[in-house]
Amino acid sequence: MRFLQFSQYVVVPVAALLLSHVTQGLNIAHSAQLVVMNVVHLLLPMLPIGDPLQQSEALATTLEQTVNFIAGVVFFISIAIGAMMRMTAWGNEQKIAISNRAFAAAIVGLAVFAADHAISSYISTLFQ
Repeated sequence: MRFLQFSQYVVVPVAALLLSHVTQGLNIAHSAQLVVMNVVHLLLPMLPIGDPLQQSEALATTLEQTVNFIAGVVFFISIAIGAMMRMTAWGNEQKIAISNRAFAAAIVGLAVFAADHAISSYISTLFQ
């Protein structure tokens, strides 16, 4: 469900923006502004109207979910890159060692992200 919402508010407008730039000239400053507006449009409709504290909590939750999604995507992309490196090594020991380092970096990144999530969850339970 979140991916559908993400694709509706970010992926589709960005794809439309890229297609419009293929037919027109590239204007990078305008493109960056439109991408930022699409990301803000993704985050702001979820904010409740009323209490500023409730708004800030909702924004923090939305940002946390977005960062979690991006971290998961980065992890799977890094695993895919390591796998492609391993598949194209053709028995070359040096390339296999490099792919092993790529896998290790992906696992360490996931462990750091999991530790961060666990620590922030523990701290948030302390202050409730």
